Amino acid sequence: MSGICIKNVYKSYDGKKVLDGVSLEIPEGRSICLMGPSGCGKTTLLNVLLGLEAADGGSISGVPERTAVVFQEDRLFEDFTVLSNVKAVSDRETALKLVKALGLAGSEKKPVRELSGGMKRRAAIARCIAFNGDFVVMDEPFKGLDEGTKAKVLALVRSALSGKTALVVTHDAEEAKALSAEVVTMTPNGKLL
Repeated sequence: MSGICIKNVYKSYDGKKVLDGVSLEIPEGRSICLMGPSGCGKTTLLNVLLGLEAADGGSISGVPERTAVVFQEDRLFEDFTVLSNVKAVSDRETALKLVKALGLAGSEKKPVRELSGGMKRRAAIARCIAFNGDFVVMDEPFKGLDEGTKAKVLALVRSALSGKTALVVTHDAEEAKALSAEVVTMTPNGKLL
């Protein structure tokens, strides 16, 4: 099977085990939604998977080099415009199309620091999609979006993830359903069900 293989991964902070022997296969071209209670280790698993933190044990293989990410925090260039943030990873035409599709037309020339939380979220999603990675990682990408906006953004993200390998963290089973993703649940003690 080609794809990403996470095998028996452990991670502790100050003696507290956060990931306890996590094993997961993400088949190439499939979307998986990782669900579980707050503080159970979902973001830690993403950080280890992305190479931002080292695991204490276990192995990870098959992660494509070209990875697009939406972090829990927006991590945008606050002084850049919405359009400049998206153009940082893409061409102008693609950036404009995504900004418009995500309901940010009219705000594309505003500095990101002037946007609402939901608008920043959509700008972060636009940048992630515009990057066109082989692997897409999203950590609670739809938080802070009102229901009407969320439905439109979910439809766009579902289309963008079609045929891509993706791992999306969410607390909302409806989001997983809207993305047509397989759900994997993490327990409070850092294990996968």
